[in-house]
Amino acid sequence: MSISMQSGLTHGGYTRLPDENGTVIMPAKPLSKLQLVKRAWESVWPADDAAMRFRFVFSIILLGVGKILDLVPPFALKLIIDSLTEPAGPEFPTSGLFLFGVSRFLSPCITEWRNIIYATVSANAEKLVALKVMDHLMNLSFRYHINRKTGSILRSVSRGASSFGDVMRTFLFNLLPVVFQVGAVCLLLFARYDWWFAVVTFFTIVIYFVYTILTTKWRDRHRRLLTEKDNLFNQRASDALLNYETVKYFNAEEHEKQRYDRALREFRNASIVSQQSLSVLNIGQNIIISVGVVLAMFLAVKEVTLNIQTVGDFIMIQQFILTLYTPLGFLGTYWRMIHQSLVDVESLIKIIEEPIEIRDLPMAPSLIAKKGHIEFKDVCFGYVPGQPILKNISFEVRPGQSVAIVGASGVGKSTIGRLLYRFYEVTSGQIRIDGQNIAHVTQHSLRRCIGIVPQDCVLFNDTIGYNIGYGIKSRQIADALPYEIEEAAKSASIHDFIMHQPEQYKTVCGERGLRLSGGERQRIAIARAILKNPTIMLYDEATSSLDTITEQAIQKSLEEIAEGRSVLIVAHRLSTIVNSDNIIVLKDGEIVEQGSHESLIKIDKVYADMWRRQQNQKELEISLAELKEH
Repeated sequence: MSISMQSGLTHGGYTRLPDENGTVIMPAKPLSKLQLVKRAWESVWPADDAAMRFRFVFSIILLGVGKILDLVPPFALKLIIDSLTEPAGPEFPTSGLFLFGVSRFLSPCITEWRNIIYATVSANAEKLVALKVMDHLMNLSFRYHINRKTGSILRSVSRGASSFGDVMRTFLFNLLPVVFQVGAVCLLLFARYDWWFAVVTFFTIVIYFVYTILTTKWRDRHRRLLTEKDNLFNQRASDALLNYETVKYFNAEEHEKQRYDRALREFRNASIVSQQSLSVLNIGQNIIISVGVVLAMFLAVKEVTLNIQTVGDFIMIQQFILTLYTPLGFLGTYWRMIHQSLVDVESLIKIIEEPIEIRDLPMAPSLIAKKGHIEFKDVCFGYVPGQPILKNISFEVRPGQSVAIVGASGVGKSTIGRLLYRFYEVTSGQIRIDGQNIAHVTQHSLRRCIGIVPQDCVLFNDTIGYNIGYGIKSRQIADALPYEIEEAAKSASIHDFIMHQPEQYKTVCGERGLRLSGGERQRIAIARAILKNPTIMLYDEATSSLDTITEQAIQKSLEEIAEGRSVLIVAHRLSTIVNSDNIIVLKDGEIVEQGSHESLIKIDKVYADMWRRQQNQKELEISLAELKEH
């Protein structure tokens, strides 16, 4: 199934492609706060985990019991004070002391029990979200990943995953109890005392809520800007550290320092503005609460002086007000926490809802590749709509053949390899393996049958054994056995080097494998490909970055593992592909020549000219080397 790119559009730094129905994949619309809360709810209420839902419900029950117990101490204090101030003389307040003691003891115990129960729910929610994001990121297109900013992505994932659980925890255990206490206290004051108490308390709370919500909404843009600048300065640091070697090559330490300093200044300025807006919020909240407390206490004192209420009633009213306004003082904090968590959740959901460009068709079969017969039929492709890179490319690699793709930089040589792996969908035409259209089979089965030795072999910051054993992951989830890793290393002629290392196969390769030389990394890549045991091998300029001596040694290993396999070679150095069965020459995205090395030299056109240029360059390098020796 060919997919037209002509109706694509650019968004967020890379091109959006149409889906299989020709409809352009549009970015998702921003979610409302209610939708964000619903997403957070789904993380703590997993549909397929009854045990976790039970823990959640039990946590809510404990929350309710705890808040009811919090209302007991003010009533107990009233009983105590009334007993001690009886006109007939003080009485020992047995019932009051008992209620006060039991409630004060049980309330914190139940709160901590609730925290213990909910901790599992929260941790599980974070795990589910993190796994979902990782799975989605792994399924996003090559196009997305080459345009992403790794530091910002990781920052969003780190904050967003924990924020899913934080939203519900703050809402349920901090904000919701405040609402419950407001309702309970207002009801008690209205039922037992002058209705003015309930009116003052209620309107104080309403004004406080409205002010907090409106001011927090005003603060939104400052918080969003702060988050953006936070991501930016972390991205600056990440870029500088990941490209440490390049920075050193160009003496650019001061430049990177200045870039980081600018990002930090922007973050600092955004942080100051955010803090100023927070202070405005806090001042207004304190004024509202203070006025409400003073009015309520004035009414209580007035009724005591008129002998309408007892001193015990005054104490109970005071305690209820303190019980109410103390957590209310943190309402702004809770609301801000929820709001910030929702911002982080929204940032993460943008990643989760990033459209998956390359999808398997429904009920797509697995690729059965026993021979490895590759066919490109009239393939057209462009990274940007209207700017084709490849135009009507047609060729085949027969079982056991080696076919090389050559041409100047930027003509689409490496793009052919990416299309074979189906990192992108072709604009038109078909790519077939053993007669099966690769767009109609599962991506997993397709990539399982192709091995690659890339130009830039990036290794995991793990052991040599792990990096070689990674080749088996395409066939099974379990780790490769030690003897399998060693056999692959021997076939790639790197076993002896590994055994001379202090930790042998447990030697850590370093970030991106930079503790090893280019030749050593290439041999590990070869061993990894051998362990994968693919039907098809792809050499993507596998030796172009190596010196001549290392190249010759690596080339021998490449030829050995190519035996009996179909091989597609993307080459820059023509000396490495003279023995290929067929050499395809690309120019301006089209095939202009193809044939064996000898036949292409005879026709004396594009390939022959490239060959002469490289031979002259090689002779010049040899002459310069001889001059240095003398």
